[in-house]
Amino acid sequence: MKSAIFIYIFACLLLCFIISCQTDTGNSEEKSIVVFKISLKDEAARDLNITTMRLRIYNHLTEVVWGPADYAWDLHGCLLAGVKPGRGYQLRAEALNAAGTVYLTGYSELFDALANQTTDVGNIVLMGVGDWAYTSSFTVPRAYHSSIVYKDYVYIIGGTDGFEVLDDIQYAQINPDGSIDSWNFTTSLSNPRSNQTSIVYNDYLYAMGGDRYQSLSWVEFARINENGTIGSFRLTSSFQEYRLAHTSVVYNGYLYVLGGLVNNNDECINDVLFTEIKSDGTLGQWRFTTSFNGERYGAGSAVYNGFVYIIGGHNLIHYHDDVQFTAINSDGTVGNWQFTSSLPIPVASRAAEVHKGYIFVTASQNSLIEYAKINPDGTINPWEVSATTFENGRLGQTSIIHNNFMYVMGGRTGENNETIFNDVQYAPVPE
Repeated sequence: MKSAIFIYIFACLLLCFIISCQTDTGNSEEKSIVVFKISLKDEAARDLNITTMRLRIYNHLTEVVWGPADYAWDLHGCLLAGVKPGRGYQLRAEALNAAGTVYLTGYSELFDALANQTTDVGNIVLMGVGDWAYTSSFTVPRAYHSSIVYKDYVYIIGGTDGFEVLDDIQYAQINPDGSIDSWNFTTSLSNPRSNQTSIVYNDYLYAMGGDRYQSLSWVEFARINENGTIGSFRLTSSFQEYRLAHTSVVYNGYLYVLGGLVNNNDECINDVLFTEIKSDGTLGQWRFTTSFNGERYGAGSAVYNGFVYIIGGHNLIHYHDDVQFTAINSDGTVGNWQFTSSLPIPVASRAAEVHKGYIFVTASQNSLIEYAKINPDGTINPWEVSATTFENGRLGQTSIIHNNFMYVMGGRTGENNETIFNDVQYAPVPE
């Protein structure tokens, strides 16, 4: 009860802390006052038994220059000493339970701590994923499908039911409370496919590559109507070679395909293809740009603020935990790839989503969500693992985030398709 009261107070109030920083140069004392606030939605912390907050201060995102220190949730302010004025600081707040497990985290923007001045770094929102619940299931269990969200509609596209490769597309309306209405069929793909990718851009849905008992290079597209239905599919520019289990993003009028499996699934690759999306929905010629490091398939990808990311994956031997990023140039090419913070749990999951400056990844088989903040320079802060989990770990699922809710859809258990799901689970993510 006491913990619940503290969480309620935290949800209603913005707590202000003051850090007093001093240098040891000569006999003079220089101080830097840093003011910030912490906010937390009570939905994100419901039933987590959070009792403690911990604050850390980072310099250039790597060196911990102060911390850890623990404070009860009912503390309204504190005075800290020993941090010198300097550039490139960042505050990290952590919410822990009684056992010391970090459940929620939040970061300030980068700031400079100036001598004898006060700096207000603004609000730090503690992030996490709330409790999961079931909503309307789609027809025909499946894995290795693709999914997209368009306006207030969610779509399930193709995949396999464990016996046949599917060509159907189902869609449903997302309600304001996060639940999903009943699913409906709309126009099917022109070719059945699984392990494909799908994206939406300028009212057009694209389905790319995948396999139907053999790898595909075809790309097809169709217009999405205002009522959620889909028009007829047409073929457009194909890849140079067949591929499946790749990952795709779209940014500023360019479509990207990264990695995947080729040569009858015997070889994984690290190349990056891109093409321009024309005003009529057709695609230009596919071209190669800078490859990322290390061949892989089943990776996640994301795009944010002019940077593209590739996350985890599998190389036919082991899972990857690395995360790489690069800048997207104005002509659609990408620069050299750099490594940033690695995942705490290696994963081959194409279910990666961006929400409010954070990347969320659905971890394979263990029902966990890994998430991290994206910095203005494209680097990613240390990853966290959400305390709440959806039911039934799985492979080949998809995820979307829409209107501050995260959705996990379909997938399978085990290597031999023991159980294939048609369920949809959803949970709130912080606004």
